[in-house]
Amino acid sequence: MKSAQKVAALAMGVMIMGCGQPSTGLGTSSAVTTRALALDSTWQSLPALPTAGGIVAGAGVGLRLLGVEAEASRAWSLAPRSSWTSVAAAPAGLQAPLAADLPPARVLLAATAGPGKVLRYDFERLTWDEMPDLPQVRAGAAMGSWGHLVYYVGGLDSTGSSRRVDVLNASSRAWSKAPDLPIPRIEASCARLGARMFVGGGYAGAGTPDGRGWILDPMGGTVWQEIAPMPTPRRGATAVAYGYRILVIGGRTASGPSGAVESFDLSTGTWTRHLPLPEPRVNPVAGRMGERLVIFGGRDGSGRALNTGWAAAAQAFLP
Repeated sequence: MKSAQKVAALAMGVMIMGCGQPSTGLGTSSAVTTRALALDSTWQSLPALPTAGGIVAGAGVGLRLLGVEAEASRAWSLAPRSSWTSVAAAPAGLQAPLAADLPPARVLLAATAGPGKVLRYDFERLTWDEMPDLPQVRAGAAMGSWGHLVYYVGGLDSTGSSRRVDVLNASSRAWSKAPDLPIPRIEASCARLGARMFVGGGYAGAGTPDGRGWILDPMGGTVWQEIAPMPTPRRGATAVAYGYRILVIGGRTASGPSGAVESFDLSTGTWTRHLPLPEPRVNPVAGRMGERLVIFGGRDGSGRALNTGWAAAAQAFLP
């Protein structure tokens, strides 16, 4: 099959996957396969950020990626075949920020230190606006979106590690409670997985990461259902969705920073190992930029914020 035909076939596969509901391959036993990126796709370096500061939070939406610098209000945008450009400064500095995409053209940022400010950036209007503050500030929480719903999961509160899950309805601008996690989670990964919400990895309080994961139906689900554990237990990894597959990228294992890239297929309940990142990253920013998977920033083993990243064809992570 010619290269163009391969791309068309893969693109059609994505469209088909998005139309129906897969079987939910639930269970706690893990079948793992190992698969490299497609032969015509490797990790390719992206333009470095034109500043000494590194990107510590951000998300991709549509054809753009938004990244914010460490402990600052300065933000940057990256578009395909382009360099980073500065965007309007956030109206308030964001300490220990989390980010989630709000399709079609917005990114939400929340500070998990200080007063818990929440801001939203609009790529079409090129403006920031303030959203309701976090209902509870929790260090080490995770964040992910499902349409206009933004999930704020776990973390560390005044009493210890938390099972709490809060949800922001970005349309009505109101917070509500979702079902608690089965066990506490700190520095977990969180993202949409098909018609479900995924939370996985992290740790429960002792500091040693595990690979356990759960999914929830946002449309009325009352219990988080456990899935097979990820092959590489880690905390501080980043999760990004692609069809009915979730990719978990980077993070920190019990032995140090990781470059692992692994995907979970909701239709089969199995994990697949992919070609790792060229360098380990903790809490990297990850997002879809059209048909490319983009990984940027994060921190190294010493905690230094980084200003480099890579991209690969998103189709390479399909079966």
